Amino acid sequence: MPGPSHRTARGNRLGLALVGLALTAAGAAALARGLAVRPALLGAADTPALAEHTRRYPAGHWWFWPAIAAATAVIALLALRWLALQTRTDTIHHLKLEADTRHGTTRLPACAATTALQDDLTASPYIQRANATLTGTPITPRLALTLTTDTDPATATQRTHQAITRLRRALEIDQLRATITIRTTSTRR
Repeated sequence: MPGPSHRTARGNRLGLALVGLALTAAGAAALARGLAVRPALLGAADTPALAEHTRRYPAGHWWFWPAIAAATAVIALLALRWLALQTRTDTIHHLKLEADTRHGTTRLPACAATTALQDDLTASPYIQRANATLTGTPITPRLALTLTTDTDPATATQRTHQAITRLRRALEIDQLRATITIRTTSTRR
């Protein structure tokens, strides 16, 4: 199963970097206060972290706790959205074989096309393993293909080109953009 999309992965890296920076800064400030590094700036290590007037502030302002609750709810919703985005991938689940809906709609499960391509490729003595995924849109799919071969990559590439041409003809697609990764294994000892 493919992983998260590139956009989701980039968002994860950015979000984790920001959270990491904030936690690192808070930890460094707490450590510096505990070690009494800058007591004039951070306060003395043996005094409460919040001054008396700061602790009394919520009692004198009715809106304080509802604002805290609203901010917490927004953070919780953002966290739930982040969790939901983790399941999103660029993989498509079906292909639309008829672009003009006036002539009807023909949908093919994408796994049927990728399984047929994988079977076609692994039937060759040149290719040991094949993994295909369709991304893009149901009308203009893109193929991501990973192959494992123990032969010359040029031979595997030629065989792959033939198999992709057969798939393209079967699906009646004029163009099928493909990204092919070939891994070679050596059988020489």
